[in-house]
Amino acid sequence: MQKLVFYILTLSLFNTTEHYGQSLYKREWGTLLPISTKTIKPFAPNKAIVRTVAFVTEVHPTTGSLYMVNAQGNEIYEYGQNQLKPKLIYKISESEEGLSTIESLKFDFENNLIISGRTVAQNLATIGAYSENLIFGFKLAPSFLAKINLQGSVVWFTYFHDILSNTSPLAVDSENNIYVLNKRNKNTVASPTFFQKNGDLSSNVEYQDVISKLDKNGKHIWSTFYTKDNSTIKSIAAGTNGLYIYGDHMGATMSSNYFGTLNSHHEKIYRPNVSLDNIFSVFLSKFSFEGKRLWSTYFGEENTNVTLGGTLLNNNSLTVIGDDAYILATHRIFNKKLNVATENAYLKQPLIQVGSTSVSKFSTNGNRLWTSYVHAGEHIFNNGDQLFITSSIVNDNNQNNLPTINAYQPKYGGGNSDVYTSIVSLDGTTLNYASFYGFEGTDSGVTLPTKDGFYIIGTSDNNEKPKAPFATSGSPEKKYFQKGEVYLGDFLSYFKVNPKVYKKLNKKKNDQ
Repeated sequence: MQKLVFYILTLSLFNTTEHYGQSLYKREWGTLLPISTKTIKPFAPNKAIVRTVAFVTEVHPTTGSLYMVNAQGNEIYEYGQNQLKPKLIYKISESEEGLSTIESLKFDFENNLIISGRTVAQNLATIGAYSENLIFGFKLAPSFLAKINLQGSVVWFTYFHDILSNTSPLAVDSENNIYVLNKRNKNTVASPTFFQKNGDLSSNVEYQDVISKLDKNGKHIWSTFYTKDNSTIKSIAAGTNGLYIYGDHMGATMSSNYFGTLNSHHEKIYRPNVSLDNIFSVFLSKFSFEGKRLWSTYFGEENTNVTLGGTLLNNNSLTVIGDDAYILATHRIFNKKLNVATENAYLKQPLIQVGSTSVSKFSTNGNRLWTSYVHAGEHIFNNGDQLFITSSIVNDNNQNNLPTINAYQPKYGGGNSDVYTSIVSLDGTTLNYASFYGFEGTDSGVTLPTKDGFYIIGTSDNNEKPKAPFATSGSPEKKYFQKGEVYLGDFLSYFKVNPKVYKKLNKKKNDQ
């Protein structure tokens, strides 16, 4: 009902059906991203296309510039809100022993980039690093952690324990301390530690989750295991008063309470309609910056999981504003009476019973403040004022009712999937904006917000024509690459808020 009211109120704002005239955001520019080609055999004319499997990106919190790792994984480029052509910021050193790849980026508060990745190259560590030697774990290529400035110089570089690429493994607090999610053998000892010294020795998982704190100079402060059964941490993020940790507790039982604390939202797992050997739940925990657990809670009335996002290499299912945490979760609902949505949610009913997605807000003290279902969601970000929830959405002929009236693209573009962006108010009551972005091909992507707009980065496949609608007039490359009988490419677009529409929308809200 609230969604319908919002539509009616928004309709009264506009007297035109042309989406470019009424859109809350307008596209400033779009470009295809470089896709390298390499020779299949020496001296042979045939070449193979090398694309980005999943993007590694970070938006500068102040300037709004986008930093992105190239397809080869060894260079970082900068794109600006008014800068269509990329600027090379940094290229990682390589040696004859092998290649190095960057798998995660995070800005500190002194305009430096914290990067992590993998390398088999030796002699890259700086003097006094946490480890000047490669640390081998269960991955073939050891991990590294480094701080670089935007002039391309290495401040410090250290080899590190396994840092997984399918998580969001880096967080930075306001004092520029760095928190790193890594994996270690369960029999090793985390030291110094203030919570869990060893892994879960009864688990059959050999390498388990550890969270480590380093200071701004790369000096190790503390580490702790944080694991039980087959649990896995997907995201960490620093608030103003502590470190948030979000993950899945798999292999649990009806009485599991390791990730629940006294008087939390859910102190233990309770799954009345799930067999004992098929129980899993998300958990949200908060640690002090000194390494002690403050509180932890399970979430979901029935089986829940952390969302699995596409397009980005890192999992972005957790975002923090101030000291409040927002999480995305997927649900498998067996009992329709067990509804996690709160009273004022903008979407109170799940669209589907198996695989529905929700967004929730938790306070600094661990109280669940609200939960709303969302139409689609793989990644969540914020610009300080609103939540940006994004997903690639598959066409099932029922999608054209999902965008808001102020959408940039109100109709599904075609092909098997489009990018779907939704912007939600911080109180969870209002869907402020929702739009498709895609054309004739199979398009997937992710939305990365700035203070006054957002980027969409993604891939397009199975196009029948070479011309790319993602590319605007200033783009250096306007045609897809051909692969067999179809055309494909990677794209990046920047959208900026339409000031006239934004002003009208704010006036309407203030008048209500």
